[in-house]
Amino acid sequence: DNVEAAARLCDKMRIVGTGVTLDHDELFAIIRGLHKLKKWRESAPFMAELIARFPKGTESVRLKLAQISVVELQRPGKALELLQPLAGKTLPPELEQLAAKIAAKAKQMQMAGEVELDTETW
Repeated sequence: DNVEAAARLCDKMRIVGTGVTLDHDELFAIIRGLHKLKKWRESAPFMAELIARFPKGTESVRLKLAQISVVELQRPGKALELLQPLAGKTLPPELEQLAAKIAAKAKQMQMAGEVELDTETW
């Protein structure tokens, strides 16, 4: 029941190379728990892993991670990269509007000179 401790433990176990691999439901539970605690930044690596390992049906997770990339992480390029696979997909209108809003903000940040140096880690 302690999602923050579970997330930290998973991170530490990955760093020391224990080969811990969470399944879809475990990843989603950690993400949901961190979001409930408004731990957006901490949820990003788990969301990225979920998208990478279980890409089917992750449109809403992809959108939320793009939003976190813009609002919390100041990574507009990463946000646009996350949104790119959604182009051309049929999404509910509210998700399409959210994607457009995130993309506009990301482009605005880039135009204002926001620079990303590390694009591979969370």
